[in-house]
Amino acid sequence: TEIYTLSLHDALPICPITQLVVQDNQFRKQGELLFEIDPRPYQYAVEKARSDLATLEGQIVDQRRTIASQVSAVGAARANTDSATANVDRAAAAVDEAKANVAAAQAALDSANAELAYQTNNFHRIEPLLAKQFVTVDQVDQVRTAVTARQQTVQQLRSQLLLAQTQVVSAQAQYEQTKAAKEQSHAQLDQSQH
Repeated sequence: TEIYTLSLHDALPICPITQLVVQDNQFRKQGELLFEIDPRPYQYAVEKARSDLATLEGQIVDQRRTIASQVSAVGAARANTDSATANVDRAAAAVDEAKANVAAAQAALDSANAELAYQTNNFHRIEPLLAKQFVTVDQVDQVRTAVTARQQTVQQLRSQLLLAQTQVVSAQAQYEQTKAAKEQSHAQLDQSQH
């Protein structure tokens, strides 16, 4: 058997001892009990470590939920951006359509003005012929009615042109609004991604 010399001061200066079986410089055989350490601080440390671990695991779960929520927010923001881009495209198409309607209304008005000028000239040409009885009253009335009808057509087409021009202004305002919404959705996407 081997004999060891142990100074309790050297062995465990910071451990709380509940029972001391040996005395200073006493000879003991290998395997014999020297002292007993109080297990309560270590049990407390283990319990605290388990509690800290459970807290950290809870925080990890919370962080995962937060991350999932943020990823979802990024997806929603991206969808909003895509929707806003589509809205801008639709608004731009509406502006183009409104401009085409203005061009068509202007062409129809120009044509009606030309027909009105023709009918008016025809009326001014035929009306003096009535006094000479080269034409009948009925023929003059027909030409006069045609002039009146053309005048009404021109008025309707002017109204349609004004309406088409108003629709262009409205479509352009809608286009600007959708562009602003698109920029806002891009900013929200950037913020969500950040």
